[in-house]
Amino acid sequence: MNASDQPFDEVHAVLKPDGGHSELALALNVEGQKSEGIIPAGARFSLGLASAKEEQTGGAILTFRYRQDGQSRTSILYLTPSMISRLENRG
Repeated sequence: MNASDQPFDEVHAVLKPDGGHSELALALNVEGQKSEGIIPAGARFSLGLASAKEEQTGGAILTFRYRQDGQSRTSILYLTPSMISRLENRG
């Protein structure tokens, strides 16, 4: 959920799987609808794999970038294999 009173603009999220595989873009859904990179203030959102091109066996680094109030922001998290399987189910 975007708990701030400002929208998130230019939202872009990718997974970089362990083992040197190429990055996988994540689809953004806001309030159950596909979004083109904007999360309104107070809106619930989710990220999902658009397609699972390769068999994912390890973890991955999630990079979540956005602009808020004119400033670029980035969050980076490590996801375990079980967390990634939940993303695949949201695609």
